[in-house]
Amino acid sequence: MSIANNKPAILYVHYGQDWIRGSEIVLLDVLREAKQSGYKIYLWCNSSLLATSARDYVDDVCYEPLVCLGYWTKPRWNVSGWANQLATTKRLIRRWNIDVVHCNSGAPCQWLTPACKWLKVPLLLHLHAQYQQFDRLALLFSGADKVVGVSQSVLDCFKGKELAKDKGIVIYNGVKSERAISNEPVNVRVMVDAADSDIVLLFVGSLIKRKSLETLLMAMAKVSNSHRYKLAIIGDGERETALRNLSKALGLSHQVFFLGERDNVNQFYSSNADAFVSVPEAEVFGLTLAEASLARLPIITTDVPGVNEIYQDGENARLIEACNSEALAEVLADLAKEPAEFLLRSIKAQQHILENFSTERQFDQLADCYQHLMLNKPEQGIFSYFFTSLCEFSRAFMMKLKRKFFAQNVGG
Repeated sequence: MSIANNKPAILYVHYGQDWIRGSEIVLLDVLREAKQSGYKIYLWCNSSLLATSARDYVDDVCYEPLVCLGYWTKPRWNVSGWANQLATTKRLIRRWNIDVVHCNSGAPCQWLTPACKWLKVPLLLHLHAQYQQFDRLALLFSGADKVVGVSQSVLDCFKGKELAKDKGIVIYNGVKSERAISNEPVNVRVMVDAADSDIVLLFVGSLIKRKSLETLLMAMAKVSNSHRYKLAIIGDGERETALRNLSKALGLSHQVFFLGERDNVNQFYSSNADAFVSVPEAEVFGLTLAEASLARLPIITTDVPGVNEIYQDGENARLIEACNSEALAEVLADLAKEPAEFLLRSIKAQQHILENFSTERQFDQLADCYQHLMLNKPEQGIFSYFFTSLCEFSRAFMMKLKRKFFAQNVGG
């Protein structure tokens, strides 16, 4: 194995949409740091965009469509495709002399687990979202030798003895200054036709239900009589049409600007906006929040697990209850009345992110996990693992049937 040469070989496996967003951004940062640290880096993914973006950081890359049994992809039961991925995993591990397999999302664990158990190669599972118990079982999370959560909220979803204390670890995402700071900022005030007295808010992210942009629009409508607010929205998604319609219904058509997906997000973070506002219903980390903080934008967000592990209300941000437009309207009014207070918090937030959420720190912690896994290779083989997993899955399935039966009888 390459550990003898002090240059570990890591196989990174990613499954997701063909875009570069949260988990893909984090993975690219990890690949960059790993390469700079002298690791042998290999990538296997189903995203052509990710494969192209990663080529400067990897020794080799394998790009191909991937399937997951009974889960996201259609057909949901492509058994032959799944079996081919199992064989490919073993072939890549042997070809590239892999020391550790790093699974960058939940789905690949379903075929990486049996292959790694067969070859007794350690498997690290890097989770960027919360998963339901049935999904955790179906995707064979229990086969991972180390589970990394991007926040404590990710690991808190595991129940009872499902995740041993020495198996799970929180490693917060690192944030790269280049994605947040630009020497050529855009004049976002001109883009949204803002007067000198207007307050310009910035949002960067996907236009999906979880981001709860409706709450922000309703809060703007509540305070529009006292001050004029402008909102620049960077991103796209399934909720865009509904948000446009709501903006029109609330009389905000000349205050809310949908600027679409942009590659130059750092130029917007570094712009002359007055604050960055993101009020999700749920968020396991909040990468765009941290990026905005690096650019010293005042942060207004929600007090939800994941976010409140990074920010403290009144100290380095303003945190409100999720889906509470009244509370958000009060904070927006405070922004107009006390801009100096928000600026002071943004300075504290910038320093906080610089000190605690660097990509270097993130990779140092991952490297410690790699070294530990290589020195303590798994002993459990594939047959004993699947016997244990079958028992756990059967128990969870029976519990699910009992809950369903109980709910139907109580309802009746």
